[in-house]
Amino acid sequence: MKTRFIDPLNTFLILFAGILAFIFPFWVFVLSYVVLGPLHYLTEINWLNDRDFYFKEKVRWIWLLAATGLISILVSLKNTHLDELPELLESISTSNLILGTFCAAIALLYIKNRKWSFTIASLTLLCAALLPPLPLVLYIFAAFLPTVFHVFLFTGLFMIQGAHKGNSRIGYLNVVLLFLVAILLLIIPSALIIGIPDFTSNFMIESRFNSLHQLISYFIHGGENTYTRIQSFLAFIYVYHYLNWFSKTSVIGWHKVKTSRLIISITIWIAAVSLYLIDLKLGLTVLFSLSILHVFLEFPLNIKSMDYILNKMLFKKPFGK
Repeated sequence: MKTRFIDPLNTFLILFAGILAFIFPFWVFVLSYVVLGPLHYLTEINWLNDRDFYFKEKVRWIWLLAATGLISILVSLKNTHLDELPELLESISTSNLILGTFCAAIALLYIKNRKWSFTIASLTLLCAALLPPLPLVLYIFAAFLPTVFHVFLFTGLFMIQGAHKGNSRIGYLNVVLLFLVAILLLIIPSALIIGIPDFTSNFMIESRFNSLHQLISYFIHGGENTYTRIQSFLAFIYVYHYLNWFSKTSVIGWHKVKTSRLIISITIWIAAVSLYLIDLKLGLTVLFSLSILHVFLEFPLNIKSMDYILNKMLFKKPFGK
């Protein structure tokens, strides 16, 4: 597909995702998360790997992998409700680690000296693990980083960057449309026309997206169907995030990897979807690590996008200077 068709396609996808989220806020969210989510994680990790995760040295990604492993272990242990969980592990805040990982990614990205970048990244993660829980504002920011910010804010930044590079008016309009649809879904009560199946209800509880609902509710006024309005918003940003990624196949070439790696990715994807269907809780537990890993590995790209918008577009400085 030629590049000039991507922007009109994404205009359609934004509207399409918005309509689906408005009518089927729960069903479409769960379906996209379970089916499209794992395929997105795998294809993006492959794509980032071929670009050395946007680091000057590929080895720097090990720190992001280590943070993913630590968070995955903590979440898994806490979910087992072990009475004898060591006090040190019990005191570590996953929110602290998420913010610490983002700060570590900045150090790994911009500090050229390997020794200093590794040292600062290590100290950042150590401090994140040892510090007490964050204030509410930072806690919400940390909760939004791998969720709302990842699928919505950073997607918007990528779209702005792409529109600027391609000098595309439709690209800029798509950014406006993206935020407009999201805001409207938070304001207008959902047109939910079907009940909430048990699988969907269990998914929202087991995945802890209900907790995300509560955090988002801090920023919107109460009123009619607050819960479904927030769910419509979440359904929209997640569905479009996945569709946006797969729509850019011809532009970023995420599918251009070794055949063996592509086959492995598809096999893992099929296994992941099957696991969700066999045992929802087990599927969420196993896929949590892959989900967090792809979020963390994208941090350097997120940071570079913010750098581009600030230095190349707003302040007109040479990129990277």
